[in-house]
Amino acid sequence: MNAIILAGGCSTRLYPLTKSTPKSLLLFNNKPLIEYTIEYLKEKGINDINIITGFCGDQFEYLKDKYGCHLINNPYYKKFNNIYSLLLASDKLNDSFVIDSDVCLLDNIFQKHNKSTYYTVVRENTNNEWALRRLEDRIIGFDITNESRPTLFGISYYINSDAKILRDNLKKISISDLENPHLYYDNVVFDSLNDIYMIETKIDSDKVDEIDNINDYKRVAKKFENKQLSKRKYF
Repeated sequence: MNAIILAGGCSTRLYPLTKSTPKSLLLFNNKPLIEYTIEYLKEKGINDINIITGFCGDQFEYLKDKYGCHLINNPYYKKFNNIYSLLLASDKLNDSFVIDSDVCLLDNIFQKHNKSTYYTVVRENTNNEWALRRLEDRIIGFDITNESRPTLFGISYYINSDAKILRDNLKKISISDLENPHLYYDNVVFDSLNDIYMIETKIDSDKVDEIDNINDYKRVAKKFENKQLSKRKYF
């Protein structure tokens, strides 16, 4: 089992915090956000961790020595969407978690799975989020919604056979699709659902969060601070 972390984006909505620092390297309790994800993966025995970099990619170099991560640079992070980032790591896509680098994990939510799965969460405020449609337990599509429904969180997992299908379909993507800022690697997954059997793994909202703006950043920073204070009090 391995992990592919997509960390190539610019995060312009968080300026000026991300003017010269990738969002996933912003500090929470003096630790970069991405390190929480890496440490949780390692706690679950997932040590083969591949990070696709782009914007300020050199700032991720220390992760090779500190955690043994493998870095793959995306030189076209400004030109192409994140489908290209996953395409660059497609040879690694095999019994894999695919993770957005800016997921905020307040607890270790990674699980072992025998089926491919999307992690979802019910958000307090839903604004044009991707919600899944299912037939019994199988995912058959998605809706863009403002309803209070479980929506994609930025973590998915693919068993070997499904990863092969996804690899093959990634390689069929046209340049025009790569240049479309409204398409994501999830679109490739959804186009593959006739061949990939995916289920949903629901995550408690108190274990995760997300950062889309400065107010989100302040809220999440406070959550990490409170978690640290709680640990100190316990010990």
